[in-house]
Amino acid sequence: MRKLGGVCLTLSAKLKLAEDREKGYVEAFDNEKKKRKRGQAFTEELRAQDGVSVLFYSPSKVLKARELQNVKEAAKEREALERVSRAEARAVLKAQKELETQQKREDRAMRAEARKAKEALKKA
Repeated sequence: MRKLGGVCLTLSAKLKLAEDREKGYVEAFDNEKKKRKRGQAFTEELRAQDGVSVLFYSPSKVLKARELQNVKEAAKEREALERVSRAEARAVLKAQKELETQQKREDRAMRAEARKAKEALKKA
């Protein structure tokens, strides 16, 4: 019994350590994913455009940087507007589909009533 108790304690301690290690791995993996997901630093993009490793801020560079930033912001705004318009289009399509299904239900119900009325006339 004592050996079993000791083995149980040992295994539970190992399990806890393994869970903690796995949690650390998952956090590190998530952090790495977030890091890779982020875009390049703005200065890195400017550096890459010129093909140099050192970046000097001249008035023309500052102007170029502002233009690049404005282009990026405009692209983000355009994308947001497109997203909104796509959502609105989906909502309109959904409403049209719902209206069509409602119309089909009403047509079916009317045909069923007409059929019943016709059968009642035949019986009468």
